[in-house]
Amino acid sequence: MCGIVGVVSNAPVNQLIYDALLLLQHRGQDAAGIVTQQERKFFMHKAKGMVRDVFRTRNMRSLPGNCGLGQVRYPTAGNAFSEEEAQPFYVNAPFGIVLVHNGNLTNAHALKAELFNADHRHINTESDSEVLLNVLAHEIGETTRGLPLTPADVFDAVRKVHRRIKGSYAVIALIAGHGVLAFRDPHGIRPLCVGRTGETWMLASESVALEGTLHKFERNIDPGEAVFIDLQGQIHAAQCADAPVLNPCIFEFVYLARPDSVLDNISVYQARLNLGETLAKRVISTVPPNEIDVVIPIPESSRPSAAQLAQLLGLPYREGFVKNRYVGRTFIMPGQSVRKKSVRQKLNVIASEFKGRNVLLVDDSIVRGTTSKEIVQMAREAGARKVYMASAAPPVRFPNVYGIDMPTPQELVAHNRTVEEIRQLIGCDALIYQDVDAMKKAIGSLNPAIKGFDASCFDGVYVTGDVTLEDIVRLNSHRVGGDENQEDRENSEALYLTSGYVQPSAEASARRFAGDEDGFTYGRYGNPTVASFEQRLAALEGAPAAISTASGMSAILMMCMGLLKAGDHVICSHSMFGSTIKLIGSDLAKFGVESSFVPQTDVAAWAAAVKPNTRLLFAETPTNPLTEVCDIRALADIAHSAGALLAVDNCFATPALQRPMALGADIVMHSGTKYLDGQGRVMAGALCASQELVTEKFLPVLKSAGMTLAPFNAWVVLKGLETLDIRMQAQSARALALAQWLQDHPSVARVHYPGLSSHPQHALAMTQQSNCGGAVLSFEVKASDEEQARQRAFHVLDSLTLLSLCTNLGDTKTLLAHPASTSHGRLTPAQRQLAGVGQGLIRMAVGLEHIHDIQADLDLGLLSF
Repeated sequence: MCGIVGVVSNAPVNQLIYDALLLLQHRGQDAAGIVTQQERKFFMHKAKGMVRDVFRTRNMRSLPGNCGLGQVRYPTAGNAFSEEEAQPFYVNAPFGIVLVHNGNLTNAHALKAELFNADHRHINTESDSEVLLNVLAHEIGETTRGLPLTPADVFDAVRKVHRRIKGSYAVIALIAGHGVLAFRDPHGIRPLCVGRTGETWMLASESVALEGTLHKFERNIDPGEAVFIDLQGQIHAAQCADAPVLNPCIFEFVYLARPDSVLDNISVYQARLNLGETLAKRVISTVPPNEIDVVIPIPESSRPSAAQLAQLLGLPYREGFVKNRYVGRTFIMPGQSVRKKSVRQKLNVIASEFKGRNVLLVDDSIVRGTTSKEIVQMAREAGARKVYMASAAPPVRFPNVYGIDMPTPQELVAHNRTVEEIRQLIGCDALIYQDVDAMKKAIGSLNPAIKGFDASCFDGVYVTGDVTLEDIVRLNSHRVGGDENQEDRENSEALYLTSGYVQPSAEASARRFAGDEDGFTYGRYGNPTVASFEQRLAALEGAPAAISTASGMSAILMMCMGLLKAGDHVICSHSMFGSTIKLIGSDLAKFGVESSFVPQTDVAAWAAAVKPNTRLLFAETPTNPLTEVCDIRALADIAHSAGALLAVDNCFATPALQRPMALGADIVMHSGTKYLDGQGRVMAGALCASQELVTEKFLPVLKSAGMTLAPFNAWVVLKGLETLDIRMQAQSARALALAQWLQDHPSVARVHYPGLSSHPQHALAMTQQSNCGGAVLSFEVKASDEEQARQRAFHVLDSLTLLSLCTNLGDTKTLLAHPASTSHGRLTPAQRQLAGVGQGLIRMAVGLEHIHDIQADLDLGLLSF
């Protein structure tokens, strides 16, 4: 969400753009910028901060010209701390173009590579707006081919832009010497309108910017439509999308827009009145009106809804909070700790309205829960007897990818929580939410021409139809971790090396240790660097939460201790990692936990092994070391039908290749020692699961047993995650080439690798993994018996000169191991036979060496027998 404005006039426009940006300041407080044009030369000033702080008299004097653009920035993509990413953006060819953008591109990552490889254009920032500008510039250049630019050329270029870019975008661009272009995405997710006074045209995000600068509102720009205003003041328009449909963002009406704006022919103020009317019905069904003494809005956006609700319920409406107008809107502040700190700075309580009363607080929405929790506490401190809370919007349960800064599920208080769980977290006596369908009906009734809304943060439906789980995970992975509130940041996440934390007060310390308030207390219980790693890994896995441990095996132990008790039953496969088999089959048996081991790929055997006391199915896919693949969806169905949970060891594939939770798994286990780190430097483990499992089952075990991940190790693995995707792609490609070479080698009896079409589960692996195979394979040397097999396997390993004999995996170096004498060495011969681990089996974790070098080193031993 940003605010954009463009002006074409026959008089200087710098002051006019400045005034319009002041009226749009609510749409972004991070940075502001203005560009003007005089005689084909652009004059620009942009910086971080509010409009009144960015532009001084000297800056305004340096912005001459009769046309220009402006933007107030609210960062949702790129670097919120970089002034280079403030808008407008500029390219010098063709003609010279500057651009401002409101929205978010969902395919910016792919476009960036496309621009470099195909269009030969360089992107210098992480901003998707710069990507959009370069796509537009390329298409205008391709359309004109050096000829004079006409409106028809401009519209043809916009048609091509629509076909290339995805997501939400309202755009205004100034083309040097020609005029101002504005266009809107084919779904009209972000608003854009046009107005006029005399010889001056203005384009803006909201009608309030037009009316506040004495321009007459002409109309909204339609979804997919482009409008071009030339420097002579002539306006041209054309529909440039193939199948436009109006699906405006419903959150604009709930919170983002000013109440005095009209968006897509809907009064924002009336929309909020309607929300209050439908919310009143929800309140009656939860709290009898006679138990409410007063209705108090949480300023500013909720006032219309609260007033309408109070009137319909026949209750007094009072102002219980005074807002400091010089503190920004906490929802659009970039950092969580900044938001939390600002709540009490921006709101002060009028104690007389609370003391001894049952109060109903009405807010426009509850996103992160930070503000709501603080406000409820403030109401109680002011003497309220009971505090009820009502939200004019439904629970925000899903990430938004269209330009609102609520991207990660972990930030959303309603994600994977019931209303009762949210109520307990916020601390109110009753919590009432708006209904999704009622919200759509209340707002949609004001403009019957609108057939649908983008309500993705409420219902999880992404109207552009191109947003996948992988897209959301990729966007999330770039938005979590690090100290986002620090102005002069390091290029790495901060490393917190401390065993304890100074507490702000005794009361705060007590609340934190009791779990009633967020905050770090003791090193064994949590650490900011460790938390950053957990957030990043959860985002990559598409999981609600994650918890880390000192090693992969300690993660498995924590899972078992948190979920199982004496008399419970676990089902695993014969083919799992040797230490896992010993832990579950032998060690847990001492404490009364039963276990059954079944063939990895036999779904019927998994189902047949289920007992009334089965609590957990634990699978590893691909397995160590035979790379067998199990059907995650089928096992999830078996587990859930039995009232059990499915856990999946995802160490071999990693979230770069496979995301088990998207296939029905409840828990995903990782050894960070492997590919997550990627260079064999540290020990680490983690579990990804629901917030409830992490908080109620696993965290108590972590606190008691001291399985804590060291902060330095967490920091190292965080750095490893930055290259995870590119490493896994490169190492998987080498592994596939090596597996194909080995299966034709005269000294090799068999190769185990899911990427080979000869692998028994190849087809299944193709459906579960994004890049089939992974970077681990195993092969069996030819031999007449087990003793000869062992001798030949040892000979191959002892002949290595470039590659390493090492029981780890996931390094950038190729590592080989002999499972029968190492990872599976503690198993009985019968267990090894069931696992398929013979003496001639060699496991390879393929690194980044050249494939020919790997082959040559293996041949030193393989060709000698």
